Amino acid sequence: MKKVKTTFLFAVLMSLIFISQCHAQLLKKLKNRVEQKVENVVVEKTANEAADKTSETMDKVFNANSFGGGNGKANSDLIADAYEFSWKYSLKITSKEGEMVFDYYLKPDAAYYGFTSVTMDNMFTVMDNDNHITVMFMQAQGNNMVMANQMPDDLNLDESKDASETYSFQSLPEKTINGYQCK
Repeated sequence: MKKVKTTFLFAVLMSLIFISQCHAQLLKKLKNRVEQKVENVVVEKTANEAADKTSETMDKVFNANSFGGGNGKANSDLIADAYEFSWKYSLKITSKEGEMVFDYYLKPDAAYYGFTSVTMDNMFTVMDNDNHITVMFMQAQGNNMVMANQMPDDLNLDESKDASETYSFQSLPEKTINGYQCK
């Protein structure tokens, strides 16, 4: 009888240990999934907000009277002799409609930046903030063309700067995401 009680007690003890290990594994998997879902939501919301702001700004720039005279056309003397870039930054935007990659060309401390995309076939755009112009370099039928437009005065860049001051940034530890070491 004592042997049966000992065996029964041992079986109950082992069951409790096994159940607690299963419970711990389940909680660990649940924690990982929750972390991934939260990370995905934060990335998606941030990307959507950045895309919306960029879209609004680009709409204002491109809705200026681009091809006609008037205040949309800029003086060609404002176009710099050369725009130099040190960095290329590729940004992939994913939305319901699909994916789009923008290549931004940057130079530290320069008041201008350039960008292009696969959808902007044979066109490179420079946003020159010092001269308040947008310069589009295009190639069509073997001919090189340049078009300069005056930037609208109501872009509210100060408002965007003020809004970005409400965010805080901090360094995070390195993490492996989809097999890539990220920082």
